[in-house]
Amino acid sequence: MGKNRWISGHPRDALYIDQILPLFAEGDIHVLYLVRHPQEVAWSSINAPWAGNLSWLARLKEARRAARHWGQFGANAIAARDGRLGPNVKLVWHRDLLINPEAAMRGILEHVGEDYDERVVSAITKTTNSSFKEKTDSQAKLLQRADEIARHKLFCAAVTSEVADYMTEFGFEDYGSRSKMGGLYNALSPVWSKKNAS
Repeated sequence: MGKNRWISGHPRDALYIDQILPLFAEGDIHVLYLVRHPQEVAWSSINAPWAGNLSWLARLKEARRAARHWGQFGANAIAARDGRLGPNVKLVWHRDLLINPEAAMRGILEHVGEDYDERVVSAITKTTNSSFKEKTDSQAKLLQRADEIARHKLFCAAVTSEVADYMTEFGFEDYGSRSKMGGLYNALSPVWSKKNAS
């Protein structure tokens, strides 16, 4: 016999988690709070298909907007990490889904009361959001993305200026501190975006 589940994946639900939890009996709700590096979030945003025709200044503004949006979820993410939202809420690191998807999915399925099935790992590796087109090893992909972002100082500075405290709290590296040299505008230029989207 199948199980009936109601699933909501709307990001803004996380802003009201302290109001949502009391509506359910303990054990009737399982929350997964996914946290991704804010510079990676903003990078994906400025490299989204709809951003292809934006000017470099518009891309910089979009990076800051994405960082501010990420920051709105910071307080509840810290509460989830520290266990202050209760046992029904589990913090999940996006990085873990890339680097060790089996362990990450085992933890997730245990949290929601489901048995592990190896097929979920295959599914998650095919659908995990990435701004890279090539199919590479997940860990190499993560390192490649970080190195790519690190070359664009202005972008990194814009994001960090919005969420520096949360980045420190979560131990997120400022990718912009990795190298001394890098293009200021490359990541924000439509020409660069079209070249790397092919």
